[in-house]
Amino acid sequence: MLGATTLALPPRSRAHALLAYLLLHHGRAVDRSYLVGQLDPDLPDLVARRRLSDTIYLLRRLLPAARLQTTPTTLALTLAPQDDCDLLAFEHLLRQPVDQVERSLLLACPEPIFCPELDHEWVLPARETLHLRLLNRLEQCASVDLQAGQLTSARDLLLRLLQLDPLREVAEVSLLHVFEALGSRSEAIRQYEQWCQHLQREFGFTPRPETEQAYRYLIRQTTPALRPTPTTLPTTLPLVGRDDERRHILNWMDQASSHATLILLEGMAGIGKSYLLDYVAGDAHWRNWQVARATTDPTRSTLEQALASLLTPLHYEHLAAILPAAWYHHVIALFPPDDACRLASQSTRHAELSAESYYATIVRLLEGLTSHTPLLLILDGMHEASEADLALLSRLATMQTRCPLMLIVSYRPSAREEGGRWAALQRLGTLATGRCLELASLNGAACRMLLEETLGPWTDAAVEQIVSFTGGHPLFLREVVTWLLEDGLLRRERDGRWMLDGGLFELEPVPDLAHTVGLRLDSLTERELTLLTLMALQHEPLSVEALVQLTDWSAPSIIEQAQRMVQRHIVRQCPSGYTYAHALIAQAARERLDATSRRTYHDRLLALPDKHIRPSPLRRALHALAAESWEAALPLLITASKEARRRGDYRVALRLIKHALDALAQSNLTSALHTEYHIELLFEQLQVWNWHPPEQAEEQAAVIATLNGYLPARGPFRLQLTLAEIEYLLTLGANQAALTKIRTALDQLSNDATPEQLVRLHFQYGKVAQRLEMLHEGIAHLKIARDLAAACGSIEDEVAALGNLAVYHHFAGDFGTARVGYNQVKAFCDTHGLVMPGLVASANLAALDQAEGKLAEAICGYEQVIASCARNAAVDPPDLENLAELMILVGAFDRAKSLLSQAIALWHERGGNAALTHCRQAMLALATQEFACARDHLAIARASNRTGDDRRVAGEIELWQALIGLEVGDFALAEASVAHAERIYRHMGVRFYQALITAIAALAAARQGHFAQAHAHLAASTAALEARVQTLVDPRYYLGLTAELLGETGEAARFYQTAWEQLCTQAATLPPDLAAGMPTTPFAKRLARAVARQQAQTALMTLPGKYAPTGRPLHPWEEVRLVWSLPDTTDERHNRTVRQRNLHDLLIQASEQEAAPTLADLARMLQVSTATVSRDLLELRRRGASVATRGVRR
Repeated sequence: MLGATTLALPPRSRAHALLAYLLLHHGRAVDRSYLVGQLDPDLPDLVARRRLSDTIYLLRRLLPAARLQTTPTTLALTLAPQDDCDLLAFEHLLRQPVDQVERSLLLACPEPIFCPELDHEWVLPARETLHLRLLNRLEQCASVDLQAGQLTSARDLLLRLLQLDPLREVAEVSLLHVFEALGSRSEAIRQYEQWCQHLQREFGFTPRPETEQAYRYLIRQTTPALRPTPTTLPTTLPLVGRDDERRHILNWMDQASSHATLILLEGMAGIGKSYLLDYVAGDAHWRNWQVARATTDPTRSTLEQALASLLTPLHYEHLAAILPAAWYHHVIALFPPDDACRLASQSTRHAELSAESYYATIVRLLEGLTSHTPLLLILDGMHEASEADLALLSRLATMQTRCPLMLIVSYRPSAREEGGRWAALQRLGTLATGRCLELASLNGAACRMLLEETLGPWTDAAVEQIVSFTGGHPLFLREVVTWLLEDGLLRRERDGRWMLDGGLFELEPVPDLAHTVGLRLDSLTERELTLLTLMALQHEPLSVEALVQLTDWSAPSIIEQAQRMVQRHIVRQCPSGYTYAHALIAQAARERLDATSRRTYHDRLLALPDKHIRPSPLRRALHALAAESWEAALPLLITASKEARRRGDYRVALRLIKHALDALAQSNLTSALHTEYHIELLFEQLQVWNWHPPEQAEEQAAVIATLNGYLPARGPFRLQLTLAEIEYLLTLGANQAALTKIRTALDQLSNDATPEQLVRLHFQYGKVAQRLEMLHEGIAHLKIARDLAAACGSIEDEVAALGNLAVYHHFAGDFGTARVGYNQVKAFCDTHGLVMPGLVASANLAALDQAEGKLAEAICGYEQVIASCARNAAVDPPDLENLAELMILVGAFDRAKSLLSQAIALWHERGGNAALTHCRQAMLALATQEFACARDHLAIARASNRTGDDRRVAGEIELWQALIGLEVGDFALAEASVAHAERIYRHMGVRFYQALITAIAALAAARQGHFAQAHAHLAASTAALEARVQTLVDPRYYLGLTAELLGETGEAARFYQTAWEQLCTQAATLPPDLAAGMPTTPFAKRLARAVARQQAQTALMTLPGKYAPTGRPLHPWEEVRLVWSLPDTTDERHNRTVRQRNLHDLLIQASEQEAAPTLADLARMLQVSTATVSRDLLELRRRGASVATRGVRR
C-alpha cells in the first residue's frame, strides 16, 4: 500500500517484475542496462530497452512522483514511512538486534515465497536469500533464548526452524536438549520420531550418527538436564568495543566498486579479530553479499577452503553458463561439484593445472561468482598462510569485477618475525593503503560492558582489578573470569553484583594469558585432556566416530566428555565434529606433552582411516614425522611436495623435500628402496629449482653429481637427468657445453625415452641455438619440438614451441612470420584456456606493431593486454614498461612517468627486479634531454643487474649510455658502449637495434674526423634500416647528421625527409591528444629543424658544435652549419624584454641544430655587447630557462 492506496499489478506482468526487482534493491540506484539484461535477457537490446521504457512509464503513472527516481542511466524506488510493504516489513524485522526482536512477530512470519508468479533468473536467488535469512534469525533468537533460560520461547523458535528447514540437524539436537530441560521427555521422543519420518519420506535421508547418538544419550538420562544457571557463561556475546572498526569496514563495503577492495586486520591472539569478522559476515549477508570464509590451515590453501565452502549446485549452473568451456573445466578440476570428490586428494585435483593456470582459474572463478552478486572473502589467521596464497592475494587485490569483491585478511603481529611472510604482507599493505586496521585492547568502559554481558553486574573494584590484571585483552578477560568462576574465587554481594574473593595480584606467580589457560586445563579429567589433545594435534574438527576410533571409548562417553568441555568453552562443536575453542587452548594442550606422549598421539592420528577425516598427505606426513615413523612419512612428504609445486608454493615444496631427505637418512629401508626414494626426491628438488633456483648454484651441481652416481648410462631417468643438467648449464651461461650435451643426448637416444622428454630436448636445442646465433638449426629443432608436442597432446609444450619460433623470427627481423606465429599461439590459448601464454603473444604482437612503426596499433595492443592482465589480477610490470616506452616515443611524458611509477610499485610489491624499469626511466630522461638524470637511472639499473643475468637490461644500459656519450660529446664512452651493446645483442640474436647502434657509431666517428669509419658505419646502418624498430631517436636523424659532416648533403636531405614523413604519418594515426604531442618532443623538433635547414633558401651560418671541445681551435668536423635568424627583426635592442626573448630563441635554434654559440656570436646577432648578453643570460637562468652556451657543461 502507498499511503491509503493499494497498488495492484497484473501477475507475471513486466511491471510486476520491475517493481519486485526495485523493491529488492530499495533505495539504491539500479543501472538501466543491467535491468534490461535481467528482465528481457532473450530480446535484442534495442527492443528490450524500449520495453523497459514502456514499463517505467506505466509505473510512473501508478506510483507517486516522489517514490520513483529516474535518470537517463539509472532507476531507483524509495518508499515513504507511511507506505506498507510486506517485503520491507520483513527486512525491518530481520534488521533488529536479536535481543529486541519480537518473538511473536518472528514466529508469525510466513515463509518468504518471493513472487511465486515470476520465473526470472534473479528471482530464485532472492527467494533463497530471504529464506536463509529467516532461518538464521530463528536460529540466533533460539540460541539467545536458550542462554537466557527462556526455554519455552526457544522451543517454539526451534520447532518453527525445523518446520522450514528439516535438514538443519543442529537445531534438532538443540530442541532435544530443550525438551529435556522442560521435562517433556515423551514430547521429545514423539517430535524426534516425526522428524525422522519426515526426513525419510521427503528426502530419503536418515539422521547423522552424531544426532542419533545425542538422542539416545539424552533419552537414557534418569533426571532432566539442568536449566542454565546464572553462573554459566554464554557461548555468544554481543560485539563490544569494536564499533569503530566495524563501521570502517561497513563504510568500505558500501563504497566498494568494480575494483577489488583489500582490508588488512592485525591483532594479537585472542584480541577479537575472528569475533569482529563474524559480525562483519552477518552484515554482509544482510546486504545480500555472498560470504566465503576460511581460517588458515597449514596443510591446504586458505583460498581454496573459502571458495569450496561457498560453492553450491546453483553456483555451478551459473558458472557453466557464463564461463568459457575451458575455464569451467579448470574450475571443475579444482573444485569438483560432488562433495566426495571435493575431499579427494589434491594431487589429482592439481594434476592438470600449472601454477599459472591455477592462479588464473581462481581469478576466473571469482569473476564468475561476482558477475551478479557482491562477494566478501574473509581469510582469517593469514600469519600462518603459505607464501603462494599471499602472492595470489596480491594479484586478487588488483582485480576488476562486475560486482564488488572485498577481501579481508587478518593476521597476528607474530608475522613480523618471519621474513618472507612479512614481506608478502607488507606488499599487501601497499595495496590496502588507508584500509589497514589494528585491533588494540579494550578500554575500561568496553571491559565493564563485556563483563556485564558475561555474568551480569559487577562491583567497581572487581572490574577495575580484572581490567588492570588483563590489560583489556578480551580473551584473557574471559579466561580469567571462567577460571575464577570454576575455582570458586567469585561471589555475589547482597545486591547481586559480582566481586572477587581475594586479590588477583596476590597470586604467586601472577598468571598471564597462557598460564591462565593452563590453569583451566589442570582441572580437566584424564579423558577430557586426551580428547582435547587429539583435537589440538589434528588441527581440524574430529567427529564422534573418529574419536571413538582413536580412543576405543563408547560414543555416549565421548559426547559426555566433549559436551562438558563445550560448556566450559574449552571445546566448541561444529557440524563436522568437535575442535578446540581457540588456538591458545590448543597450544597449551600441545605444550603439556612430553616426547613419548607426543609420539603416541601422533601415531594414533596417523593410523586414523581416511573415511573419518579430510584426506591430506601433508597432515598425515606431519603426523608420521612427529611419530618418527620415517618409512610412512616418505611417500606422504613426496606427494605433499608435488602438490605444493603444482600450486606454485616452491618454498614449502623445498622445505618438505628437506624433511623427506632427513626422514630418509633416519629410516631403515633396504638399500634398493632407499636409493629409489633418494632418486625421486632429488629429481623433485631439481624440478622445484627450475622455478625457484637455490641460492648457491653448487647445490644444484651436487644433486646432479649424486644422481649421476645412482643412474645407469641409459634409460628414461638418465635422459631426465640430462635435461636437468642442460637447464643448469643454461643458467650458468655455458651455452656451448649445453649444446654439446644436447647433441650427445640426441645421438644416444633410447627407445624408452618419453615423448615429453624428446619435446623438452629439442626445445632446449632451440633455445641454445638462438643464443649461439645458429638461426636455422634453432628453428628446425623448435619445429620438431612443436610437432612432437602436437603428436603427444601436450598443449602447453606446443604453445611454448610456437611462441619461441615466433620470437626467433621477431628477433631476426622477420616480422611477418613472427606475426603469424603469435596469432597461432593466441588461437591455441583461446581454445584451451591458457592465460599467460596468450597475453604474452598479444604483448609480442603489440611489440611487432611498434617495430613496424604502427604506433597507434601498438599502443592499443598494450592497453588491451594491460586491461586483460588486470582482469586476471596479473598486471605485468614489463607491459607497463613497454606502454611507457610508446608514450615516450609519442611525447606523452607525464603518462609515461605515471606508468613507470606503477611498474616500480608492482616490482616492489612482488619483490622483483626493476632494472628494466630504470632503463625506461633513463630513456624518459633522454627524451627530455635530462642527461644527468638519465645517468643516475642507468647507474641504478646497473646496480640492480650487477650479476648481468638479464642481457636485455645489460644491452639497454649500454645502448642508452652510448646515446648519452654521443649527446654530451664523450665519444670514447659512446664508442665503448656501442661496442658492448652490439656484442650483447648479437649474442641474443637481436637485429632490430642494429640500425641505431651503427648510426651512433657513424656519427661518433664523423664528429672525431674518422671519416673512413664513419662511411663504413653509415653504409652498415643504411642496410639495417629495413629491420629496425621504432626507437627514441630515429637512426635516420643521426645518419643525416653524419652525411652532412661527410659532405653528402643530398643523402642527408633524403634521410631527414623520410624520417620526418614517417613521423607525420604516425602522428596522423594517433588519437588527437597524442598526435599533438608527438611533433613537439625534443628529438622531433631537432628533426624538423634539420628538414627546414635542407630546404632553406637563405645562406647558412657556421657555429661550434655543442659537442666540440673547448680550449683549442676547432676542426671543420667540429663545426655545424645552421639556419640562425632573429624571430623579431625590429630594432628593439634597447627593449630588454624583446631582446631577451630573441636571445632565448637564438639559443633554442642553435641547440636544436646541434650548435652551441659563444657570447660573441650572440652579441653579434643581437648587435649588443657581450656584457649585455651575459646579464641577459643571467636573468634568463634566474627565470628557469635552459640557456646552454659554448663552454657551459651540461
